[in-house]
Amino acid sequence: MSAKVALPILAEAKVQGNDVAIVAEGRATTICEESGLVLLIRGTDELQQFGHSQVSQVLNDYVPDVLLIGLSAPINWELEFAQVARGFKVPVVAIEDIWGGLTRLNGFVPDLALVMDSLAKRLAESYKRVLNCEIIGDIASTIKPVIPENKLGEAGRMRTLHDEGKKIILIVGDHTQNVLEIVDLVTASVRLEPNPSNFVVTHSLVHPKLVGTPEGDAILEPATRLLKGLRVEQFGGLSTDARAARAHYTATCFSTPLRIALHHGQRAISVMGPISKALLKKETGTHSYPLAASGVVPALIEPSMFDAFLWSAHDRLRRNWIEESRFQPAKAIAAISRFIES
Repeated sequence: MSAKVALPILAEAKVQGNDVAIVAEGRATTICEESGLVLLIRGTDELQQFGHSQVSQVLNDYVPDVLLIGLSAPINWELEFAQVARGFKVPVVAIEDIWGGLTRLNGFVPDLALVMDSLAKRLAESYKRVLNCEIIGDIASTIKPVIPENKLGEAGRMRTLHDEGKKIILIVGDHTQNVLEIVDLVTASVRLEPNPSNFVVTHSLVHPKLVGTPEGDAILEPATRLLKGLRVEQFGGLSTDARAARAHYTATCFSTPLRIALHHGQRAISVMGPISKALLKKETGTHSYPLAASGVVPALIEPSMFDAFLWSAHDRLRRNWIEESRFQPAKAIAAISRFIES
């Protein structure tokens, strides 16, 4: 699972006197180590050597009262652990940090699911993906990007552009499959504006692991051509989250920065071309992004001027959704405790 989702819950569990141990890979390993929590297994290389017998040995040695799993993709070792835990009669609790994410369990039904909001709960229950479901809020509501001291000038430059009346739009790629479609639709929309020079585009198009690789270059080179002629600013390497919290618009299909933007009072757009729609269906089992289907954000299906969207209605629904979806780690621990004791 995303370390950003898991760590507040695990930290709360530890505060309440529970023993906590983590299996982590990739960038999450560093984040977890810095948290001070115990890592049983760390690193992608070690996990890649794991099979059913190794997972069984870990669970047999540690003997957990509950297994808390996420829904990572494409590396989904949680499923292997969940299947083994089921055989050991260890309750499996899944944390869903994206609507429809439970589909990544390939039919495995967790004993309890912790989901973001009523939209996620209805979706999970309608597809019969859970036995029990509790709402704990959206982790993105707690993300307050810290600006390093050496980047404060770049954050200030974003504020200056705001003050000058420029519209900053952040483009975020969900996946290598749909990123060029997103860039194409958003840049075509900017070019429809009466004054495209009034827009400043910033972007986060590929996963950091792909930067400088042939796969990453295969995306960034054509994306650069699509952006040609528009004003592009990367703001000295400010994080994607930090830019989402400050840009006028964040445009992506379903990535987390869209929700970060909303929680920081900014506007967001779900880009829904045919490739993105197919990817959304594959990743979440949904035919449309729930926040777009419920009117919290507009969907960009074809090039459109941004002022053409009914922002007053979207903004009202956004405020209601933000109120409902405040993340509460203590509520997660209470839900797990109730379930175990029942």
